[in-house]
Amino acid sequence: MPALEEGAVALSRRQIAEIARVLAPFASRGIPIVTTEPTACLCMREEFLYYVDTPETRALARQAREIGEFLMGLHKEKKLQTGFRTLNTVFGYNQACHQKALGIGTPGLDLVRLIPGVTALHIDEGCCGIAGTFGMRKRNYDEAMAIGQDLFRALNDAKEGIQYGLCESSTCRMQMEHGSGKRTLHPIQVLAEAYGYPPATPADDSWDVMDQPQASHAGASGH
Repeated sequence: MPALEEGAVALSRRQIAEIARVLAPFASRGIPIVTTEPTACLCMREEFLYYVDTPETRALARQAREIGEFLMGLHKEKKLQTGFRTLNTVFGYNQACHQKALGIGTPGLDLVRLIPGVTALHIDEGCCGIAGTFGMRKRNYDEAMAIGQDLFRALNDAKEGIQYGLCESSTCRMQMEHGSGKRTLHPIQVLAEAYGYPPATPADDSWDVMDQPQASHAGASGH
């Protein structure tokens, strides 16, 4: 998506072809391709086909799943373990524009609401203003902040008592934090906390570490 935003079509086509080369063998066998970023899922379902329409990219489009959508599907099939710890926390949820474009509802919000003690408010105040890389440009900063001001005010509404923001999109989370001063999380981070996993930190949030057996987490699968 960054390459497409900048009009680098040739680069985008090369990147799409490489992604399809790596992931299509799995997708072709009916294995879901799960993303934590709504934009990534939307790209695989729609944008890829505009630029590289092949059997491989079509397989990706069929199997691409946003992670909340994937987990809610497991929940509906009674395959998701829901023995969550109690989290007495109030979240303010903003549905990112690309999450809306997927047309899957708000599975991340619905999942977080399964956790005992959680209050998750759906703040319907429109776009946060970041719009991918738009709000990161100096010339667009003031406009981006103006677009998101209603959302920022809602996150800081004292009577709601919101402690954290909540959103699937990484750039929206950055904008929400910047505009409201409140730490903003992905729903999957909240689920991990409810399962008893410690928060990832820059020191240990790497593939090398995450791929190692975590003996201290052995009991988490029993939740």
